[in-house]
Amino acid sequence: MMGAPAKQRVEGEQALEIETDVEFFRDAHGAMQLHGAMGVTEELDIGSYFKRLLAFDTLFGGSAHHYRRHAALGGRAIHT
Repeated sequence: MMGAPAKQRVEGEQALEIETDVEFFRDAHGAMQLHGAMGVTEELDIGSYFKRLLAFDTLFGGSAHHYRRHAALGGRAIHT
């Protein structure tokens, strides 16, 4: 994708960002359900991973932000 036009590269980046965000949150939600209240404490690593995931979501924008940006660029529909 290195030789692709800039718009196509950005569309690809947005699509990847959306799919990654959706998959990470699906996995994190499942882990929290599995571990229950212990999942949000410092006793298990999943608590710190989940906090890091939320921080990244805030820093770089969540899937809703990337859906809007992808649509504004005229990107193809993404099925997650």
